[in-house]
Amino acid sequence: MQNSMYDFSDWRNFTEFSRIAYDLGMYTLIRVGPYICAEWENGGLPWWLLKKNISMMRTSEQRFKEEVAKWFSVLLPIVKPMLRQNNGPVLMVQVENEYGSYQACDRWCFSAGFLIKLWIVRLWSHMAKFI
Repeated sequence: MQNSMYDFSDWRNFTEFSRIAYDLGMYTLIRVGPYICAEWENGGLPWWLLKKNISMMRTSEQRFKEEVAKWFSVLLPIVKPMLRQNNGPVLMVQVENEYGSYQACDRWCFSAGFLIKLWIVRLWSHMAKFI
């Protein structure tokens, strides 16, 4: 994947996967990130972010926040119609991952409210927040 290019084909086609799971009687949970888990290379963050002039990933650093906002502006409109509240197959959407392990990330996600604000604008105006 190149800088600011998004590929939802083949094994990345989470919409098709979610529809198949739903047809088989299951709901899906989607991790939208920006960081999804340590088991993925760079936690799921695209490699080209490392070439940007970003001082620290998963923090409130302005350039990182701008890249996250771009990602969510592409991804969340795809996810929204798939939500269970819209009769879709997605029961839950997880923002970020591994809270409590990375203090800078924890402050960014909760204290600043940056990710929560993006979610409210892009996904829904009412939401459950589990902390």
